[in-house]
Amino acid sequence: MSVALCYYHSICILHTSFPNFPTTGVGSCNHCTFTFGSSFISLLFCTQYLSSNNVINIMGGPSINDKFPNLIGSTQDTDSFDLYDYLQDSWGVVFMHPGDYTPVCTTELGEAAKRKEEFAKRNVKLCGFSCNNGDSHKGWIEDIKHVCKLDTFDYPIFCDPNRDKAVELGIIDASNKDAQGLPLTVRSVYILKPDKSIALMMTYPASTGRNFDEIIRVIDSLQLTAKQSLATPVNWKPGDECIVNFPLTDAQADEMFGKYGYRIEDVPSEKGKDLPKHYLRWTKAT
Repeated sequence: MSVALCYYHSICILHTSFPNFPTTGVGSCNHCTFTFGSSFISLLFCTQYLSSNNVINIMGGPSINDKFPNLIGSTQDTDSFDLYDYLQDSWGVVFMHPGDYTPVCTTELGEAAKRKEEFAKRNVKLCGFSCNNGDSHKGWIEDIKHVCKLDTFDYPIFCDPNRDKAVELGIIDASNKDAQGLPLTVRSVYILKPDKSIALMMTYPASTGRNFDEIIRVIDSLQLTAKQSLATPVNWKPGDECIVNFPLTDAQADEMFGKYGYRIEDVPSEKGKDLPKHYLRWTKAT
């Protein structure tokens, strides 16, 4: 007997007919018909939930500082891919795509391939992710190379045709479906630290392509602030002034950044105070 959950109605369902759920299928709870397609979460999508006019994503996923779930399975080149082994001690960028042979995704994967050296010099490895199989990825890569004028394409695209990992990550967009009526993923990107924890997450709708200038910019910020007690202000780019972390006292800031120097921003809220907080301090430390 298997126990599953109808996400729309939030009730548990006992199944005697499917002791082990197949990879795809149709069943019902007391209130609705559902489709399922995952060994990780046996019950995947309730059709009433998918057809709702007020669709919300009630499936959770990891957040910043959580360890990113390992991706073990297939890519376009192997059936024994292991994300942790692939990344080793490097930083990682894992970026999700609604599907193979889709126009915006084609431009994104091509742009990532063009910039591979920019990522490599930052000790960052790339991994794509799409809910298609390896053969589909292989054919699509030829289109990407043609459209984006690439000679090679040499980073993996993870295969998640049953949407097991997409559900675990909480990146399903129930309002955007494929030809079979199954939901596609949103354009999430995860920047991973060498310990495989999530340093940053960004999510875009299927209609909007990501900005790889911004992805590289935030990697520069994350790597800088991982090493020093600094924060980067709005629109920061390498070479700009940084902000000394607020919890540091002036004495600690003197010790850490004395050789660079730092300046205290005078703000109205601190005028006349005996012990001003000096919460905004700038430095060129890099």
